[in-house]
Amino acid sequence: MRFDVSGRRDYRGLRTILDMSGGFQGRYMVSNQFDEPMFVLFKCPHPRTEDGDNQSLQAGELRLQASTAGVQESSKEAWFWSGVIDQHTSASIDVSYTVASLKGVSYRVASRDGGQVKQLRVAIHRKDLGSMRFESGDGAKRPTDDTVVWERRDFLTPDFFSASIEESRNLFGSMSRLLEIGPVVTLLFLVALISVILARQHLTPVQLATITAGYGVYFPLILYLSANLSFHWALLIAVLVPGVLLVNYARWLLGGRLGLVGGVIFLSLYQVFPTLAALAGWNRGMVLLCLGIVTLAVLINLQNRALRHKAQLAAAAIAILMLPANTVWAQGQVQVILPAELSGKLPQIAVVNTNSQVAFEPAEYRIVQEAAFFRIEARVPFQVVRAGETAVPLFTRPVYLQESRIESPEADLAGLVASTNRINFFAHRTGQGTLKLVYRAPIENQDGKSRVQIPLVLGPSGNVRLESPRNDIEVLTGTLWSKTSQGKSTIYDAGVAVEEALALQWGGGGIVAGDAGARNDGAREFYGIGLTRAQNLTIINSDGSCIHFGEFELPVSQSDEFRLKLPAKARLISVSVNGTEVNSPVVQDQVCRVRLPAREAQQTLHRGVRVARTISNRGHVGMGRGPSDWI
Repeated sequence: MRFDVSGRRDYRGLRTILDMSGGFQGRYMVSNQFDEPMFVLFKCPHPRTEDGDNQSLQAGELRLQASTAGVQESSKEAWFWSGVIDQHTSASIDVSYTVASLKGVSYRVASRDGGQVKQLRVAIHRKDLGSMRFESGDGAKRPTDDTVVWERRDFLTPDFFSASIEESRNLFGSMSRLLEIGPVVTLLFLVALISVILARQHLTPVQLATITAGYGVYFPLILYLSANLSFHWALLIAVLVPGVLLVNYARWLLGGRLGLVGGVIFLSLYQVFPTLAALAGWNRGMVLLCLGIVTLAVLINLQNRALRHKAQLAAAAIAILMLPANTVWAQGQVQVILPAELSGKLPQIAVVNTNSQVAFEPAEYRIVQEAAFFRIEARVPFQVVRAGETAVPLFTRPVYLQESRIESPEADLAGLVASTNRINFFAHRTGQGTLKLVYRAPIENQDGKSRVQIPLVLGPSGNVRLESPRNDIEVLTGTLWSKTSQGKSTIYDAGVAVEEALALQWGGGGIVAGDAGARNDGAREFYGIGLTRAQNLTIINSDGSCIHFGEFELPVSQSDEFRLKLPAKARLISVSVNGTEVNSPVVQDQVCRVRLPAREAQQTLHRGVRVARTISNRGHVGMGRGPSDWI
């Protein structure tokens, strides 16, 4: 691999733009060490950015050339080349393209099958690029040579090589850092300055707005002037324009000498210092820490002065109290006259609402699964210990209520009321009874599975009896005690305690109870070996040879061995079951025998892995290479 890159710079305005352009040339060698011709399918992905997008990358002149005749095809994301390499020969495939604007380049060797890579050589030739950072599996380096070479032999994937531009500080970056801390610096300046002024006189809203506007002009002004003038003139003008206004305003508020000296000191600390620190590359946190210490020192000094003044007043009061008792004091009376309406009105007694206290016994839930929802019948015995003015909440989420009934020997014992889209229990008097509710819970789809959230009554624990035609329902919140089959239905016995809802989930490989037999019988009539599902794919090459892929799904009711009859002159490539490749499968008299693993919890099918990529619960069988193979 070879990268040829050239640097470019743009000094217009504040920003110094630094990038590079160039081209890529790669050569891939494929050798056939077998005694027969080998068919090769070569895939080379198109260049892309770090986030995997190949549309925003400005690449052109994309070429793929091979030294051997073959078929070339280009898709949206990669090149494809297929051809035949004769025995004991090699072929080279060249890939090249150019890119207009780059900040860095990288070449990555992805981990496919864990195989060993014989040789990889990456070279980058740079021009007008002084500061670059090179990084690989061997670490980061900053060489000064124009040509940098990285070579590996007989290594295992994954591995990578990258080169990126390192930009030094510039005026644009410094101004950007200054603008980022500008609001905080303004806040510190206003806190310190306004505290000093308030210690001497009162400020009106107009005066506060004037000080804020005068200081707020500084940051946008220095940014604008730096884009059109040199930095020294920009700093001088940006400090003087708002500085003269603020110093003159401070002299008018605090007096001539104090306003002049204090204004110059404050502007030097909160204008000149953060600007020069940003140009010098100071960390933003360090600048804010220094200015925060200055602001805190001003506040502490003003607070100490206020405390000293209060201490003097307290000492004077104590001295007056310690005077002799025979000291002549002026005596007087204070009279308060109230209107007649207020003098005769007594204070009102605060009314405190009492809360209802209801003791609930363990609840019983009978749940039946319908086509699109679950129907729930809840029975909750209760005893009203104390009646009150507030209702007791029953659910924490909305409920699709169908029926509600309170059975009790006492009439008008309690009732249900709605408050903020929730159902509450309101007790009128003490007594015992039973609350019966009938409501529904909808079925939702989440992450490819079906899920239902069944609201439960707050407080008491409960026993759940669920009747469903499915046998693969998972209880997510709660405890499953038992699961039994009754005809075409499955009965689930579960318990819930201190739960707001009962969460159930199913989907994927589960089957419906009562339909498994008919499903397997139908498959057995069609395939003859009890297959639940089968897929076949045949790739026919230009020379008449072919590769066949088969994917099968079997119910766990099958025997522990799966047998597959191979055609004459066919050669088995690989076999995988439930995502795991079988080592050295037994093939005798053209019959492949595969041992099936033991059944896992809630597993209903034996599956494996797809050919292209690993996906749980799928499998493949690959067969054959040659003109006489079975299609």
